[in-house]
Amino acid sequence: MTRASPLEADSQRLAGVQYLLHIAFMAYRVKLRRQGGSMAVTLPVEVVRRLAVREGAALYLVEDAPGEFRLTPFDPVVAAALEAHRAVTEEYRDVFRKLAE
Repeated sequence: MTRASPLEADSQRLAGVQYLLHIAFMAYRVKLRRQGGSMAVTLPVEVVRRLAVREGAALYLVEDAPGEFRLTPFDPVVAAALEAHRAVTEEYRDVFRKLAE
C-alpha cells in the first residue's frame, strides 16, 4: 500500500471538509447569466428534486432578512392566508361548533 504525499493528503482532507460543509449547510453555488433584460440562474438537479418542482413551475423568492432570500414553491400570500384561517378557526372554535349544530 502506498502512502499519499502530504499535498495529496491535504487535498483529500480539504475535499472531505468541503463535502461536510455542503451537507451541513446544504449550500449550492450557482452562477448568474444575462438573459434579455434580466438575470437567470440554473438550479442544480438536486435542488429541483428537493423542491419537488418541474419545468415551468412557479417559484417564490422570499426575503427573510435584508439581502437574504429563500427559494420556495409555496406562495407566501397563500401561506399567510392559511395561517390567518387557522388562527380564526382556533379562536372561534366554539362558535363554529354551535353554528354547525
